[in-house]
Amino acid sequence: MTGVQSSYTWAIILWLQVTASSRTGADLATLLGSFGSALSSNIMPTLVSTCSVTEIKGVWITPGGGEITGSDTTLRNGTVAPPALPNLATCAVLNWRIDQYYRGGKPRTYLPGVPEANTTDFVHLTTTALSNYQTKAAAFRTAVNAITAGAITAVKIGTISFQQHKQWRDTPVFFPYNGVSVRSVMGIQRRRLLT
Repeated sequence: MTGVQSSYTWAIILWLQVTASSRTGADLATLLGSFGSALSSNIMPTLVSTCSVTEIKGVWITPGGGEITGSDTTLRNGTVAPPALPNLATCAVLNWRIDQYYRGGKPRTYLPGVPEANTTDFVHLTTTALSNYQTKAAAFRTAVNAITAGAITAVKIGTISFQQHKQWRDTPVFFPYNGVSVRSVMGIQRRRLLT
């Protein structure tokens, strides 16, 4: 998905495992709309109103290397009153849990649009904000995992493993998210803010 905060653009890439008896662009469009509704109900209420999702793009990779593409361009705005943090790159960090144990590279989502009121010192989230992000992220995962659309009978949000022991896998492996936690120290892209 892509969006804007003030005049700055941002993007978040998420993976879904889709079970379907057949594959059509119409079902993908319905899935993307439902995904957007899950965002509107759960994630957007944690973002400032100057932060918006402008497009949700989907690429459905089919057996044999084919692709079905689609997009949902419904504008979805955050709902928290500004101001946002002065550093617009500052993000709340969702740490997704999976049933795999290894060092480094755990799945994370960096949420833009952090309200000033959610921080104690522009670096740490308040305990109330931590609880709210945790609750909303868990509800988002539940909502996405409940999506069905035409021939699509099951959807799971998760991550893809392309390598194992520094070697490319012949076939990538999908690991569904089974929980989420929120880091108290906010991040900027892939780095922590200095405390």
